[in-house]
Amino acid sequence: MPGPEGSIAKLNGAILARRTRDLAMSIIGTAGQAWDDGDPSSDVAARWSSFCISAAGMSIAGGTDEVQRNIIGERVLGLPREPDPFKGAPWQDIPRN
Repeated sequence: MPGPEGSIAKLNGAILARRTRDLAMSIIGTAGQAWDDGDPSSDVAARWSSFCISAAGMSIAGGTDEVQRNIIGERVLGLPREPDPFKGAPWQDIPRN
């Protein structure tokens, strides 16, 4: 989904994933982090644990939440771009670490 619609969907998906992760971890507790392979219920705990671990990456993959918010602000809300003191400056004149 190109354009600002994709940014809105991606940002909402990342927020929902974090909220779901927080709820799942409060329900599962420590069983979500340490499970016994011999326990029949461990499959459920393993799946939720995997989701909880990967939920943090959802806010990074495809552009961080901050980048998505900038896209929404500029393209949907019509807010001005962040000021760039080095706009138009040659690459060699831009300070780097």
